[in-house]
Amino acid sequence: MASYNFYLKNRNSNTETPVLLYISYNSTFCKISTGLKILPNKWNYKKQKLKSQSSKSTETNNILNNILTQAEKTYLSLVDEGVYITNEVLKKRFKLNITPIKKLNLKSS
Repeated sequence: MASYNFYLKNRNSNTETPVLLYISYNSTFCKISTGLKILPNKWNYKKQKLKSQSSKSTETNNILNNILTQAEKTYLSLVDEGVYITNEVLKKRFKLNITPIKKLNLKSS
């Protein structure tokens, strides 16, 4: 079984910082960039998503949900196939399966 969490690369930043997906499996952590950057003051740390009052929060949170779903599917498919899972294998398969996200302008207007 794996667990999945989103974290900001630098939660103390005054500028946008990357959102990372951490996958924990077999006492190992795999860190994957989501390609999204968020201002830390717009991030809900408890819910691990963009605050609902933030600009483009719905679109951004939908992208995060899609990334999470794809990560779960990727991990479970590797387990079902009986593959020995390493960070390299997990990242490679995830990148093959994920649909590239379009660039979002998340800065306030």
